[in-house]
Amino acid sequence: MSVLGLLLAASLLGAGPQEPKEPVSIRLELESAAVDFGRAFPLAVERRWPAGLVPEAWDDRQLAPLVLEPAGREERLADGVVVETLRFQAYAFQAGTLRWEELSLRARPPAGEAGEEHRAVAPLAELVVLSALGEGEPGLAEFPDGPLDEPGADGNRVFLLLLAPFAFWLLWWLQRRRGLGAAAETRAPAPGASVRSRAAQQALAAIEALRGRQPLDPPAFDADAVEIVGLLRRFLEQGLGLPAQPWTSEELLLLLRPRFAPEAAPMPALARCLAYCDREKFGSPAALLAAREEALAAAAAFVEGAA
Repeated sequence: MSVLGLLLAASLLGAGPQEPKEPVSIRLELESAAVDFGRAFPLAVERRWPAGLVPEAWDDRQLAPLVLEPAGREERLADGVVVETLRFQAYAFQAGTLRWEELSLRARPPAGEAGEEHRAVAPLAELVVLSALGEGEPGLAEFPDGPLDEPGADGNRVFLLLLAPFAFWLLWWLQRRRGLGAAAETRAPAPGASVRSRAAQQALAAIEALRGRQPLDPPAFDADAVEIVGLLRRFLEQGLGLPAQPWTSEELLLLLRPRFAPEAAPMPALARCLAYCDREKFGSPAALLAAREEALAAAAAFVEGAA
């Protein structure tokens, strides 16, 4: 073999995989050109830069709309070039063809050193995401075997089933309103002055006891509101002879209208106190402490005005 042939054979044997000649490069590695919608698949990003430069940090948003989960990182040095391989488990939740044209890498000298910044853009990469539903045409509607029901038969039954709860609620509401009207028209004998005075003193003492306590958390505020409403209802029953216990706050105010004029002092005070007790579940502890003092003052004003 001639000398020229030996030199050519030696050069061919020594030639391995060619490293990129660009100082900075980035490349997307996909094992398959098509993946399934929502199913994990492997993906890798290879980045290269000279050992003396500092690369920018990797950002998953460069591969949007893919969702990436890190699966490992490898780094090696080859002929003065740092080769970094980032591996991921990726998920695609957008059917169709995905393209990445701006996958890039920047590398610059360390801070305080002069030098040129290098930038590389990866070759165009495409990925086909296959839909789990397939691409077939929708089939024809299939009707059940046997004769069909008469038009509207099922619809009427569904309508009646939906209407039944509303009818029961309306009947209950009418009966409750009827009982409220009867209670308002029935005037029980008013307790004597001494009885009213004793009931008022007990209620005011209970209010003063509540002022000496400060609830700190939501359960304590709930229990406190129940106690305020309870002492007011006991005063209405024992001091004024009114059947206050079964009624809601709104119904209680309606029940007291025949006894007090709307502009009379006790009514607005009672309304303010009951409003606090009904809304205390929706406030912060700091705001409730100030509102609670006003509610207790309103409760005391109602008791004093009604007695």
